[in-house]
Amino acid sequence: MRFVIKFGGSSLSTVSKVKKVAEFVSYFLKTKANELVIVVSAMGKTTDALLNLAKKANKNLPKEKLPELVCIGEKISANVLSLALENIGVDNVVLYPENIRMFCKGEKDCGILTHIETQRILHTLSQKKVAIVPGFQAIDQSGNLCMLRRGGSDISATALASALNAKCVIYTNVKGYFSANPNQIKTAKQLENLNIQEAIELSSCGAKIMEQQSLEIAHACDTETEVRKSQTKNGTSLYNFSVQFSRTDALSFKNNLVLACSKNANFPQIIQNICEKQAQNIYFDHFSNKNAQFFHAVLDNISREDKTALKNLEKTTLKKCEMITIVGCGFTNHEKLKSYLYKTCQKLNIFTFIISILPTTIKIVTKPNQALLLSKALHKDLIERRKI
Repeated sequence: MRFVIKFGGSSLSTVSKVKKVAEFVSYFLKTKANELVIVVSAMGKTTDALLNLAKKANKNLPKEKLPELVCIGEKISANVLSLALENIGVDNVVLYPENIRMFCKGEKDCGILTHIETQRILHTLSQKKVAIVPGFQAIDQSGNLCMLRRGGSDISATALASALNAKCVIYTNVKGYFSANPNQIKTAKQLENLNIQEAIELSSCGAKIMEQQSLEIAHACDTETEVRKSQTKNGTSLYNFSVQFSRTDALSFKNNLVLACSKNANFPQIIQNICEKQAQNIYFDHFSNKNAQFFHAVLDNISREDKTALKNLEKTTLKKCEMITIVGCGFTNHEKLKSYLYKTCQKLNIFTFIISILPTTIKIVTKPNQALLLSKALHKDLIERRKI
């Protein structure tokens, strides 16, 4: 079977850990895969160190200069792992994105993968060799090296798995997906299976197990994907099929967000322009009556300049907020659930700006410093007790 497996920086942070990964790869080849592609992140905190080094050298850091410096980290990881594999008799080849021809578009410091030519990598696999690919990087149409967005090694792995019709396994520093963040809600349980659309929703609201774009690629290409703690057997399998009965699977929340409310007809275009630069729009909705249209957007990572622009937009207000995302299925058919949510918020004295209930997702936008309290109550009732 053909596999693409990815190892994060924590799995490769020291030479001794790299050697353990090499031993694991050897075992993986003997027991599971007959064709194997390994995608690697930079060792430990190398990427952050290289970014800091570049900023110290030049405060006005040109974007086009970044890739050649920062992408060295993943290339070092690939070559150190290659040496460790050779040392235990595993034949391998390091293939850089320029060798494979992994293409992206957009800014050089935040490229978006567009397509991958597979001839070179398929030839390597046909020779019974392991292919090692540095993650987090690709080339533009002119052949210039580009960085992908942070978490880009996940993107590299799922994109390669999709292009090669392979199973993808993401080895990381956590056991997989949980019903909530176990660092915040101690009773959270590990999930053996999770719908990949639910994983995308959770990712947009703070669950950073896998990078959101990598999940979207796996979903679009129906790529079989698993998330596991490094060198372990059990994790979370992500699937695409839908479940027909009502249930709540997991929740996540995010703070330090901005809720923008507007009656201005130009508001959607302005939000799109803001998000194309850097901010992330994690919720957008609108409704209308005979007299006017009303828009809501919840934004993350919005710049001071864009906040000012929105404040100056006629008929627009900005508020600090937090947002909870609950994923599952059969929500809109459950009137009892709607009543429960409103009563729970009232009981806990939680002020909600928005409660949106869709068939597979619930979004609750609260005032600051309220999402954790509400999340604990919802997790206990909806997931632990299955009260609703």
